[in-house]
Amino acid sequence: MRILTFALTTALASACVSMQPPAAAQMHAPMQQVFVIDYRPGPAWQAGVPMNRQALGPHAAYWTRLAHEGRAIGAGPYLDVEGGMAMINATTLDEARAIVAADPAITSGVFVGEVHGWSPRYFAPDLKQEIGRRLQDRVMFGADYPLLSYDRLLSDWRVEGYGDIVLDKVLRKNAEAFLAAVGH
Repeated sequence: MRILTFALTTALASACVSMQPPAAAQMHAPMQQVFVIDYRPGPAWQAGVPMNRQALGPHAAYWTRLAHEGRAIGAGPYLDVEGGMAMINATTLDEARAIVAADPAITSGVFVGEVHGWSPRYFAPDLKQEIGRRLQDRVMFGADYPLLSYDRLLSDWRVEGYGDIVLDKVLRKNAEAFLAAVGH
């Protein structure tokens, strides 16, 4: 039941990816990668002061702007230690480091940040196995381009061992059937 709920949630929440590559102009756009930022207290951090009372207003405004630009994927505080984590889109590690270096929490010294490239994996192993078998007609996957480029998405799925027939169903046909069934 969890798998079917996940599939339905994925279908409703994601834009469906076609098996056809994006338009030629989009294919030549630099490939976006995901980077994770580990924020830790810096020299201007006020020890003993809760995070919501630190001088982080400009930091929050900066991340709001990054979100509006489509660069921020997610950000928030750690629950068990001081600091936080964020995920961003960038074309290179240098670009990601420049985004972090411009963060007011970094320039003011409230935080120090460490940037790492990250390649997320999408499903648990047992679900991956079943997608190629009994769930191939029930699962659909979508992603927001350019966060994951078409080539990257297809390559990641192929590495998992899925053939063209399963990929066509998961990335296109199952979504078309679902949307037709709900009148879209």
